[in-house]
Amino acid sequence: MKKFINKKFFALSILLSCLSGLELPFGTWSYSEIFSLITEKNIPNTIRMVAVITIAQILLVIIKYLNTRILNRNIACFNQNVREFLMKSNFIEISENNVSKQISFLSNDLNLIEENYLKQLFQLISMIVTIVGTSIVAVGNSFLLTLVFISFAIFSSIIPKFFSKKTAQQSNNWSTSTGTYITFMSDFLKNIRTVLNYNALDTFIKKGQKIITQSTENKRLRDNTIAKSNFWVNIFVYSFDFLPIGIGIIMVIKGMLTLASFVAVQYSSTWIINSFYSINSCRNQMSSAKPMIDKLLSFKPEEFDKNIPNSNLNTLTLNNISFGYKPGELVLDKINLKIKRGDKLLLTGKSGQGKSTLLNLLTGQLKPTKGNVLVNGMTNQNYTFSEVQQTSQIFNDTLLFNLTLGKKLKLSNFLCK
Repeated sequence: MKKFINKKFFALSILLSCLSGLELPFGTWSYSEIFSLITEKNIPNTIRMVAVITIAQILLVIIKYLNTRILNRNIACFNQNVREFLMKSNFIEISENNVSKQISFLSNDLNLIEENYLKQLFQLISMIVTIVGTSIVAVGNSFLLTLVFISFAIFSSIIPKFFSKKTAQQSNNWSTSTGTYITFMSDFLKNIRTVLNYNALDTFIKKGQKIITQSTENKRLRDNTIAKSNFWVNIFVYSFDFLPIGIGIIMVIKGMLTLASFVAVQYSSTWIINSFYSINSCRNQMSSAKPMIDKLLSFKPEEFDKNIPNSNLNTLTLNNISFGYKPGELVLDKINLKIKRGDKLLLTGKSGQGKSTLLNLLTGQLKPTKGNVLVNGMTNQNYTFSEVQQTSQIFNDTLLFNLTLGKKLKLSNFLCK
């Protein structure tokens, strides 16, 4: 993940997230300070403290705004770096049947990584600072009562661990089923005329209903698992919420604690408990994004030669070529072939017998498991090939771009001599 992150903005976001995390500790302190000011009955001191608290609150609002801006910049940098990396990685080495699944990864999975991991990561940092800062305020007023409150809150952080593995698995299932749905809809819409002409609409609707049901069910199961984890956290936290409050009240009655100190501890502890709850929610969200992150990290950069020569083809030779998509499975076995300049060959065979695979080996799009492909006695990686495919390959761009593919070519290149 490090290679997709802008280090400068990432570090700045961490700093601002930490400062934003001080908002609640400061609010806790200022809230308890109100009771101290009432007890002191010192008007000049009250005016000074109100002014200080107001200015500090404005600064915290500014920090929170800047934190949001920098977080958005981090998301934008991550998004751009990932998308640029994917265009240069083995992400693009896919068959046409998998295009929709890859598009699903770009549109859905990346969004989940941004929303459920990156944003939650900075939220987690802010919540940790909130807990530490608020705990300092609470401990400064009463260590014993704070210990009682924290003891009840800390156990809630254990509960999500029981659900994290299941959440990650269900997120992976949802991502897979969503990719299947997008693939199906892409094929369905692309070939709708054929479907209607052969009166097969009912069949496709029934098939689509099954795929849609699977996708929505997987999402429901994932969301339910997250909700169940949060439910048990809430049950545990709020079932024991008033027990430490009762202990605090007794301490005030016995003169062991001032009212202002009790308010500070109680108010602090409430936010500490809520912060623990927020941390648990962050961890659940981050767990749901883990399968997508693993998938992103599985892509490897590819080296593309930008200076491949366009040489005349005199001979193209296949020496003892073997190829298989899976270990132990051969599509082509010990193929030998020699093509001279000017030769015209017809390659025939049944579907799945390896015609397209052989052509992809010739053009260098696939690398043989065994043997080698030579052009003019050299590896075919040193040459470029042109092919006219069965289906039209038209880019959603200008006519000039479709003719040149973005290369700067002189008009004379298109004129007959």
